[in-house]
Amino acid sequence: MNSNSMVVYRAEGGADWGMGHLVKGSILAEQLERKHPRLKIVFFIKKEAEGIRWLKKKRFSICRMPSALPRSQEPRWMLNRLPASKNILFLLDILNVDAGYVRELKRAGYRVMTFENTGSSRKFADVTLNALVEGPQAGREVFKEGGTVFKGSPFRVFHPQYSVSKRRSVSSHRKKTVLISLGGGSDKGFSKKLIDEILRRFKEIRVLFIQGPAQEKIKLSRNINGHSLTVLGPQASLAPWLRRSSVAMTA
Repeated sequence: MNSNSMVVYRAEGGADWGMGHLVKGSILAEQLERKHPRLKIVFFIKKEAEGIRWLKKKRFSICRMPSALPRSQEPRWMLNRLPASKNILFLLDILNVDAGYVRELKRAGYRVMTFENTGSSRKFADVTLNALVEGPQAGREVFKEGGTVFKGSPFRVFHPQYSVSKRRSVSSHRKKTVLISLGGGSDKGFSKKLIDEILRRFKEIRVLFIQGPAQEKIKLSRNINGHSLTVLGPQASLAPWLRRSSVAMTA
């Protein structure tokens, strides 16, 4: 890995899109930085302010793309703003990336990797990780156009803390702890509506809500109708909270 090596991570995230792509991207980028300290990583993003704030909080380098830039013009726009080095890997974590997008990057001499890609562009990307969209069983598919697809759950990108989780039985305490992860984005007050419905319908349970990075903040803790209710903001990893809970619902 030389000093000219770079990863260009193209992703979107925010209140409307959700934050799953950027959270996954930041986990992956942190691991790459840890293993290759000289590697340069830059996120190309254009849509939402919440996603940009998240990346800045994580102290990643950002290149802001014009909001009105058509998808078909993105490859040329990015190429015009990158150094002449050919030691660049494009990580495309965007939905419905077409074959023309990938082929233009490949013609310029760069490596390309895509995620959850079922379109024709996976035939041309050097590597595609389809951990979720093609079932849990591990597998590999190689195309004559040069692309290789890795399928199945072994290729999911997780925070390292998940690897130390241990199976345990549900607590025998009278009050069960229910963990509810509300996802990365906000759906016009969806978090508050969900909490209000649970408070109205259920009694005497311990509920732990974890909000995503792009959601409206709710008061941290309150006791209503026999509930013990706690609302937390974004967490670096859900693994420790999962280990404390009897049942978990995640979005």
